Amino acid sequence: HSFPTRRSSDLNSFFTYWKQAQKALDIAQTITLSVGVAYYPIHGTNFDKVWQHADKAMYEAKKHSDNTICFYDTKH
Repeated sequence: HSFPTRRSSDLNSFFTYWKQAQKALDIAQTITLSVGVAYYPIHGTNFDKVWQHADKAMYEAKKHSDNTICFYDTKH
């Protein structure tokens, strides 16, 4: 499967907010986000299948740079 990554303006805004929140809370360690997305019913018709595909996309996001979101892709 191919896992496209995205950094849309909404996601960039979220990640900017996330960094600001860490700074405001004086969190010493950097916390990054890796997000996997799968859509019902496109990527599964039950919770377990959608969760499984979102989990695969999340682990693909972890392979890329910090603060990345990957969408599950059934085309490949």
